[in-house]
Formats: sequence, structure tokens, C-alpha cells
Amino acid sequence: MPLSNNKEAHMSLSSGFVIFVLFVGFILFILLGCALGLIIPKIPSIAKKKKEENVQKRKLSPEELETAAYHEAGHAVVCHFLLKNVQVDNVKIFPTVKFDGSTGSAGETRNLRLEFTDDMKEMKNSIACDLGGYVAEELKFGTHYPGASDDLFHASAKAQNMVLLFGMSDVIGPISFMEYDDASQTGKINILMYGNDIAYKASCEIQKILNDAEERAKDVLIKNKDILEQIAQELIEKHELVEEELSLIFSRINL
Repeated sequence: MPLSNNKEAHMSLSSGFVIFVLFVGFILFILLGCALGLIIPKIPSIAKKKKEENVQKRKLSPEELETAAYHEAGHAVVCHFLLKNVQVDNVKIFPTVKFDGSTGSAGETRNLRLEFTDDMKEMKNSIACDLGGYVAEELKFGTHYPGASDDLFHASAKAQNMVLLFGMSDVIGPISFMEYDDASQTGKINILMYGNDIAYKASCEIQKILNDAEERAKDVLIKNKDILEQIAQELIEKHELVEEELSLIFSRINL
């Protein structure tokens, strides 16, 4: 056989082998993609399953149920008597609570928003409402519990915004402590923006708003102790009160 024919045959075999390798590689690539397509969607579900396994469910003791009932009743009573822009819509406690190793919510109070513009008085009363559960615990049990941590966070954030963002402080006046970053087009509160003296006055104003709100909540709950007791006791029995039931309780007491 001539040399040229051998060379052509060799090249033909080489080309065929390359095509075969590419074809096999393509098939393997498709199979791998299918496998990953089946596996990858399962990864979040596996992580979710493991997370759910770490969440423990536990039935609350009678003492814990009582604490949760008075806490939520405190929110309901203060909100009912102080807020004009919202209506207490639902109050409940949870006999069985999920714990993820840190905290677990034992109850909730839901409000129906009637108006969306809050003035300074409504903002202050809203903070008192946030502290209603915290104050109710103190009045009933003479102590406080970690379950109020979220309430304290929201109350503190509202007081901070009133002073540092909304100009709702006669001492500080119409000053904004929002510091903007031109590069990222984002902003953050900087209480030291105008120096230590202004920062100290602002901090004192925030503390005063919180302290006044606590006293206002305490005054409402002391004056309406019978309502607090009735709502708490019905929560212990029923675990949930809807708007109609709450309205009936308030109307009976008012009579």
C-alpha cells in the first residue's frame, strides 16, 4: 500500500477516534447534568429537613401558659385603650411551641390597622402598647421574662426613630441623624453625627420616651385590672380570642 494511503487511513482512524471521544464526552455531560438536576433541588430540602429536626416542639407548662396569657392580655388592653389608629383583632397563646435552641414565641396579639398616619401621640402610645406585655408580667408576677425581648426591640426602635429620624423631640428638634453613603446610596443612623453632647441628649430623650411609655402602660393596666384578668383567664381556657369576643369583654366591663 502506498504511503499516502496509509497516512490517510491513519488520519481517518484518528478523526473517528476523536469523534467517538467527543460523542462519549457529550453523553457523559448530559448524564451528569441530569444527575445534578436531580440532586441539586434536593440540597435545600435536605438542609430544611435537618433544620426542622433541630427545632424542638414542647408543650408549655400551666405556669408558662399563664405567663403567656397575661403577657398577651397586657398588649390587648393597652392597645385597646390607647391606640386610635388600630383595633385589636386577635389574641392567642400557643400550648405547644417550637424552639430552635434560642427562643420560641408563646403567643401573639394581632392588630387591624384603621389609619396609616401616626402623629407623635399615637407613636408614643404605640410604644406603650409594645410594652404592655412586659408591664403586665411585672404587675402579675413581680418579674420579667425573656419572651418580651422582641417587644423591647420594637419599642426601642420606635423611640429611636422618633428622636433621630422623625424630629419628634422638643429637646432635639427637627434634626435627622441619618448619614448617607453616596457610593452605595444607602444610609444608617449615626447618633454621634453632631457630637457627643447632642448624642447624650438624644439618648436621654429616647430613654425618656420609653420610660414614659412604660408608666402609661402601667397606668392603663392598673385602672383596667378586671379586663386584664378576664382576657388572661379566657386565653388560658380557650387559647384564642377573636375580635368579636374581645369587643364583648370590653363592652361588658364598660357597662
